[in-house]
Amino acid sequence: MSVTRHTLYNLAGTAIPIVVALVTIPFYIFIIGEERYGVLSIVWLLLGYFGVFDLGIGRAVAQKVAGSSAAMRSQTLKTALYINLTFGLLGAAALFPIASYYFTEQFLVSETIREEVLAGIPWLLLALPVATLLSVLNGYLQGVQKFAVLNVANAVNSSFFQLMPLLVAALYSPHLAVLLPVAILTRAAGVVYLLIYTLRHLGSASRAAFSWQELKSLLSFGGWVSISSLISPVMVMADRFLIGALLGSRFVGIYAVSYQIAERTTLLSTALSSSVFPKLVTMSPNKRHELCGQSIAVLSAITIPVYCLLVLVAEPLLSLWISSSFAQQAAPLFQILLCAFFVNGLARVPHALLLATQRPKSVAYAHMAEVLPFVVVLYLLTQHFGLPGAAVAFTMRVTIDNLLLSHLSGLTRTMLTPTLLGIVAICATGYLANAEYAGAFRIGGALGILLITVFISVWLMPKGYTARLLSIVTGSRR
Repeated sequence: MSVTRHTLYNLAGTAIPIVVALVTIPFYIFIIGEERYGVLSIVWLLLGYFGVFDLGIGRAVAQKVAGSSAAMRSQTLKTALYINLTFGLLGAAALFPIASYYFTEQFLVSETIREEVLAGIPWLLLALPVATLLSVLNGYLQGVQKFAVLNVANAVNSSFFQLMPLLVAALYSPHLAVLLPVAILTRAAGVVYLLIYTLRHLGSASRAAFSWQELKSLLSFGGWVSISSLISPVMVMADRFLIGALLGSRFVGIYAVSYQIAERTTLLSTALSSSVFPKLVTMSPNKRHELCGQSIAVLSAITIPVYCLLVLVAEPLLSLWISSSFAQQAAPLFQILLCAFFVNGLARVPHALLLATQRPKSVAYAHMAEVLPFVVVLYLLTQHFGLPGAAVAFTMRVTIDNLLLSHLSGLTRTMLTPTLLGIVAICATGYLANAEYAGAFRIGGALGILLITVFISVWLMPKGYTARLLSIVTGSRR
């Protein structure tokens, strides 16, 4: 199976729940209100990043099972499941007082909503071992390149994860103390299905037992990954928590909606980096850099026009989707975040290369260097400029991350040109979208920028790749 086909599987598996999420967000805001949705957005963010408590074991599983025998894969899986269940339970116990303190003392929210959140905290923390087990199962299926099964299962589970709380809110109660258990139990059902499938895939080899030697091997690789896994969510979630503390939960909701939509634009980069990872593990150095170069070129060629178009239509899109008043507040924020996620999306490729070549230490050093300056800048810019300041701080952080990972992976020359072209094109589009010009001039300028981005895409795309991609999508190539 080709990287392109695996990428398309990942893309489809990611796109379906994204569409469901985008469709349901306005209904959530209408049914449960902006304040509850602001809290729920933080909860969903935590659920998404609770996998950090696997301490890099999930990624280590993907790296180790790629090309291994069935017996070795089984031993790796069993050992990882045991240790990640332990990590998840210990993490839940450690986070309980922290979560209680933040939502009791620091988060600006009405007393009614605060009581609902506090009642749901035990359920929220129960999701932590669920997330750590899911990380292992995802890592195993990625390593053995079962992308079709993995994406079907995750797409179905993620869609129900969005739909079930909304259905309960509409038919029974919008209280967070009710919605949180529904969401966590839905996620747990998906983990049970993946576990059953994985054990069946192993067959008789699934009888392998826990191995202390395998545990040491997993921790050796996962130790440095765990540092990045601990730091990255802090940097990702810091904006939400600071906005909640400095500005209030309503502003968290505005920021979270803009962030979630912008983040969804990285689905292609996520799909591509996941599909190339097991290939990179077994390739020679020259082949690895060739594959990474092609991946970066294709990724930038496809996404630059898309990001520019989204920047142009940001305000009418948000106005149609949510409301005109919401769009006026969120559109500038959304445009800044689009630039950030373009840069962040390209950085997924050097990140995958570093982990595939067993250099998680380099990633950890980069993230350790970023975290303190980012939190300081985030605090200052949010305090003085509000939501746009938080978005600018995030953009600065992911740009520095892009440069560091490119340098450490030896891909600086490959990454620099498409990254700069994309930033310039997106910023120019943003300036045009917000400038006070006559309508005809703005329309002409918009068409001109989009035409330029098309030429950039054609120039960046590897020779013959467009025809190859179309043949796979249409099924003409077997």
